[in-house]
Amino acid sequence: SLTNIDLSGFDTSKVVDMKFMFGGCNNLKNLDLSNFNTSQVINMYAMFMNCSNLREVALPNTVKVVEKDVFKGCTGLTVLTIPDEVRSFASSEGCTSLKEFRVSVVNSSFTTEDGILYDKGKETLLLYPEGRVQTVFEIPEGVKKIAGCAFQNAPVDTLRMAHSVVGLGLQAFRGAKFKNVILSDGITTIPGAVFQGCTGLRSVTLGRETMYISDYCFDGCILEELRVLADIPPACASKAFEGGNFFDSCVLYVPSGCKNRYRYADPWGKFKRVVE
Repeated sequence: SLTNIDLSGFDTSKVVDMKFMFGGCNNLKNLDLSNFNTSQVINMYAMFMNCSNLREVALPNTVKVVEKDVFKGCTGLTVLTIPDEVRSFASSEGCTSLKEFRVSVVNSSFTTEDGILYDKGKETLLLYPEGRVQTVFEIPEGVKKIAGCAFQNAPVDTLRMAHSVVGLGLQAFRGAKFKNVILSDGITTIPGAVFQGCTGLRSVTLGRETMYISDYCFDGCILEELRVLADIPPACASKAFEGGNFFDSCVLYVPSGCKNRYRYADPWGKFKRVVE
C-alpha cells in the first residue's frame, strides 16, 4: 500500500548494486531520488520494474548510465526527466503511458524536441516515447541516424523521414504500431529485424539507394505492398523475408523499366505479383 517514501536521508555512497531496488512496488506513485549518491553503482537493471502506478520519478543527479529496462513495465509513467550527468540512456520496454522525455538544461549529451529524445547535436534520434500517439510522424531534417530500438512499440500510424537520414540501428522499429513507413533515399542498408513484430504494418517504401536487406527485417509483418525505389535489386540476406508469407501475399512495386531485373534476381523473383 506504499504510495510515497522519503529517502532524502539515505546514505547510498557505498552502494554498488541497485538492481530490482523498487521492483514490484505497484502502489508507489512518486519517488524523489535526486539526493541518492550513485557514484559507486554498477548495476541498476530493473530498478523500478513493474512499478505500474509510478507517475513521476526524479533520478539521482549523480547517475551517469541508465541501462536497458530500468523502468520495464512502468505502465503509469508519463514523463521521464534525464538529469545533469547522464551520458548513456537505454530504452525500457513496457512504458506504455510515457509521452515525453525531458532533459536537464545542463546535460551535455542529450536534448529533446516535442518530447522525443535525441543526442545533443540532434543527429541521432534515440528514443520515441512508447505512449506518444501520433497519426503521422516525420523525422526532422538534420537527423542522420535512428538508433536501435528507437521506435520500439511506438503508437504511430505513418512514419516518414527527411532525406538527411542515412542510418538505421538494429530493431529500430521493433513492435511499432506502424501501418505505413517510407524510408529515406539515403539509407543503403536495412538492418536486421528492423520491422520485427510490426504486426499492423501494411506498406513499406525502401529508398533509391537501398543496396542490402538483412535477416528477419519483416519478421512477423503482414505486408500488403513493398515498394522498392532502387533501380538495381538490393542484395538480400538468406533470411531477409523469413517470418511471413510475403512472396504470395505481398505486391512488389519496382521502378519503371526494372521489372525484368527484379524477376531474375534472387529472392525478388519469388514474388508472385511484381508491378512497375
